[in-house]
Amino acid sequence: MTTKDSVVRARRLPATEDLTDDDFAGSFWIGKHSADQDLLVFDPNAVDADGEIIALYSLTQHRARSFRRSTLIERIRIITDAEEHARAKEDYEKRDLLRATHEQELEAARAERLERQRAAVVGAHRRYLEALELPYDGVRETDADHRPGRRTKCHSCGIALDDFARAVCVTCDGVLCSCGACACGRAPRR
Repeated sequence: MTTKDSVVRARRLPATEDLTDDDFAGSFWIGKHSADQDLLVFDPNAVDADGEIIALYSLTQHRARSFRRSTLIERIRIITDAEEHARAKEDYEKRDLLRATHEQELEAARAERLERQRAAVVGAHRRYLEALELPYDGVRETDADHRPGRRTKCHSCGIALDDFARAVCVTCDGVLCSCGACACGRAPRR
């Protein structure tokens, strides 16, 4: 037995069995990836099993994952535990609903992250104006048509500007940089 074989055997999961080329001959099966523990479904009605690259449905990532046939044979173990197989098959049958729920959760997490980033930029903007001893009059959300001057980089920190915080300074109408700077306090152009 080679070292590679012993490593693969050491990682073998309980209630699983090795995958062989015969398992691509048209039978439905559920397996577990030995490295990331992803539950993967082979549905012969949904994939072409004759190619070198085979797509399995990931119950963890709610999308198709493609693998070389040799990688599948080396890394995927067929689940033989009846309860785990039944739960996974039930999830596969509800995959459209589960994928939609997963996408909603991802979008909610993305929106929450963007709001936290926006709040951090607005806080940095307040501190920026305080350091300049300028009054803080607030910010307003930008709209798609907002086009302030042609400033392409921050005059304070030098990074390229974008409008990821969706906020402009009420006083100068300048897009807020992630460092909090706006056009207030900027040296006039010559």
